[in-house]
Amino acid sequence: MTDLATALEAAHADVLANQPPAPDPVTIDPNDQITAIHTGKLFHAWMEDSDTWDGWAMYTDLDTAMKVAAVAYADEEYPYRNEPDDEECSKPGQLVWTKVYGSWHLADGGRDTRIRITLTAVYGPNA
Repeated sequence: MTDLATALEAAHADVLANQPPAPDPVTIDPNDQITAIHTGKLFHAWMEDSDTWDGWAMYTDLDTAMKVAAVAYADEEYPYRNEPDDEECSKPGQLVWTKVYGSWHLADGGRDTRIRITLTAVYGPNA
């Protein structure tokens, strides 16, 4: 075995040896009572097929979610839109929210942006 292969094998063995233990499995008794109650709702802004979009967040009201998500989209897609010498083609079109099947979709000049806002239920402990 080469030195590199030996080093990689040793590093892999070290990673495996230092893994945290697996969590205990959760068991559910059919006789258990519900322990969480519905406490409210949040509006979840997200982008399809992206878990790194900067606008991903939860909001307590729809208006704030729409405004912040639209600005986050424009900041990411058109970072130089506020420069005075920037060309017209590098500015967003009209940003419009449309409700589709229970969620809101953002369009940029009629083009889908993949930005979504969905209503999410929030649950808390049963007091």
